[in-house]
Amino acid sequence: MYRQVIIPSKNNNLIPIPEKWFGQEVEILVFPINNNIKFPKKNPKEKKLEALKAMFNKYSFDSTNFKFDRDEANNYD
Repeated sequence: MYRQVIIPSKNNNLIPIPEKWFGQEVEILVFPINNNIKFPKKNPKEKKLEALKAMFNKYSFDSTNFKFDRDEANNYD
């Protein structure tokens, strides 16, 4: 599936959009109907994003069990 949210301003020859939807957010969904479809390789922006995520991944931490204690944070003694 491919999902894209756009704000159309004029009619598109490839995807006809009703004029009453111009200027509003619309969602375009594309589903493959043939299982033999090959998806395109990742573009350079996606590769850069993956490289950045990998670089900063070592600085991430699991904060699911973290609870902020305001009293403890304000206790300067």
